[in-house]
Amino acid sequence: MAMTPREIDPHRIAQFLEHVEMFRGLEADSRLRIAQAAGYFDYAEGDEVIVQGTPGEALFILAKGKVEVLVNDATMGVEQRVATLGPGEFFGEMALLLEGPRTATVRTMRPTACVVLSREAFYRLFEHLPQVASNVCKYLAMRLQTQNMLASHRFVRLADFPFNAEVYGSIPQATLERHQIVPVEAEGDKLTIVTTRPHDPGALEAIKAAAPGMKLQVFACAEEDYRQYSASTIRAAIGRPLASLSGSRVTQQYRAADVSILEPEARVKRSTGDIPGDQIIKLVNEIVTDALNRGASDIHIEPSDTYCRVRFRVDGRLVAFREDLQSRFHPPLASRIKILADMDIAERRRPQDGRIGLKVGEKTFDLRVNILPTLWGEKVVMRVLDAEKSLVPLDQLILSEPLAAVVRKAIYRPTGGIFVVGPTGSGKTTTLYSAINERKQQSNDLNIVTLEDPIEYTLGGVNQTQVHDEVGMSFAAALRALLRQDPNVIMIGEMRDLETARIALEAALTGHLVLSTLHTEGAVEAVTRLVEMGCPSFLVSTAVDVVIAQRLVRRACRSCKTPHAYNDVVRHNLDRAGVLPMAESETLFKGAGCEACSRTGYQSRVGVYEVLRNNDTLREAIGLGEQETSLKKIAAEARSITTFRQYAGFLLRAGHTTPSEVLRLFSTD
Repeated sequence: MAMTPREIDPHRIAQFLEHVEMFRGLEADSRLRIAQAAGYFDYAEGDEVIVQGTPGEALFILAKGKVEVLVNDATMGVEQRVATLGPGEFFGEMALLLEGPRTATVRTMRPTACVVLSREAFYRLFEHLPQVASNVCKYLAMRLQTQNMLASHRFVRLADFPFNAEVYGSIPQATLERHQIVPVEAEGDKLTIVTTRPHDPGALEAIKAAAPGMKLQVFACAEEDYRQYSASTIRAAIGRPLASLSGSRVTQQYRAADVSILEPEARVKRSTGDIPGDQIIKLVNEIVTDALNRGASDIHIEPSDTYCRVRFRVDGRLVAFREDLQSRFHPPLASRIKILADMDIAERRRPQDGRIGLKVGEKTFDLRVNILPTLWGEKVVMRVLDAEKSLVPLDQLILSEPLAAVVRKAIYRPTGGIFVVGPTGSGKTTTLYSAINERKQQSNDLNIVTLEDPIEYTLGGVNQTQVHDEVGMSFAAALRALLRQDPNVIMIGEMRDLETARIALEAALTGHLVLSTLHTEGAVEAVTRLVEMGCPSFLVSTAVDVVIAQRLVRRACRSCKTPHAYNDVVRHNLDRAGVLPMAESETLFKGAGCEACSRTGYQSRVGVYEVLRNNDTLREAIGLGEQETSLKKIAAEARSITTFRQYAGFLLRAGHTTPSEVLRLFSTD
């Protein structure tokens, strides 16, 4: 920020003030006295003129240039632009008059000049020029009246509106619950909603994004009214809150008779030993049906010398199908699955991969099958692939609206690199597919191509390519060929080697949006991993725009969770882990256990995110080869990272998860 005012003729400033709304209509002599008391300051592009939280000590009037007004969400470390201002507009008057801290940061978007009145000069003018005080008061009163007119909303009782399941179901339930909104009526292009937060722009923007083209009619209601209506009317109408995130349990209960397994056409009947074939077919159908009903992500069939164990991975944990089967069931069970997956039934010494198609009513599933020889026979793992769960809207994955907006902004850019990182099973593929789908919906004139190994889900309108290393179709070879296909958006399943990484980063700089994954623990580690792989630091610094690191924790059951006062040991551990200070953890949430969550208190999983946003300060540090520890410090100081701990604190405050789940993430720190 410039500290010394530029010398300028006060008459020029007085002439300029004639066009400023606050001073319009003042006598020429009064405007000149204001100009003589003011300073004229120049600011370079990117300068912070005022900073949120600092004392309000001056009024700023834009003489030239442009500024953005930013509100910082301290809990998430994310800045949101709430306005832009140009010549003749001003800022800083409210903090000056109220003698309170600044409520926003103002940053220049181009070289800018401001006429600045200090607090002392401002009050001196009030004292000696009553006309100035009168003019300012009139202006502020008019602005307050306008704000009240815009912000006024009629209060209603939700019970006065009949519950419309179709209208309610038209908006993602996660969005409605997060912002305490009930859509009550849709007529033509008008959507009527009732909310406890009618003045929250984030809530209204979320609804506009979920219902594009609809005009909103907004009514207000009391929080107690919303809670009672949600607990009684909504829950009674839909049975229980609908699950929406990847890995959530399905609300429909299937019967084994509903499940049709799509067998390859040519099949030779195989012997199933001393167990009737019909019994094995029935058992496989029951296993698959139960897995679907429990919302399992994987089915495990494990051999032993004395038993055959079937388990499902539900919400990240393995749970038993039933009591262990007798060991004699394993060979025919494995054989049946190998037949369905079109594998070599005679091969028992090597791993095999296959796929099984399922049809349940009008819905289809895929099972990705892997067979691995073990001491007591072939272990079978089947990954349940549900295309509906892979295309989760971004705001149902990243529940913080400001953070989702940051990621969405990167997805909408025409060029740049976006990396999703985390361990196996952390939901990276779901996030990638969500990002691709988001971009596809934003514009239908794009050539979107993917390189995957394997292709897990079919995406309409996207050109998907399977990598085959055995025939020379590696990620690098396929990527080189793909770049000659005139792509706009490229998704690469995984950065496995230097050649692929380098080609991808160069593509991100030459007119393509590139999305990919890496196996790293955190967001900053992804940057250093690319450099360690051999990518030049200057290339990494300029090509990488956003890194999204993620983990999964179990979600507190929305049907039975209630506020809970945790003991001081738990609260101290949250404080020590840097997640929540003691003062903010007096009351969190806990699931009591109910039928909807199988008495566990948890239902489905929710993502915990760390998002790194590259900026000029960070790019310079990466280009200079700064190490990981230094980059983390620089990112924090530059306010360009939202950490796992910040996001976990947000999830706890919002009641999405519990302390035990969060502390499990940081138990090794």
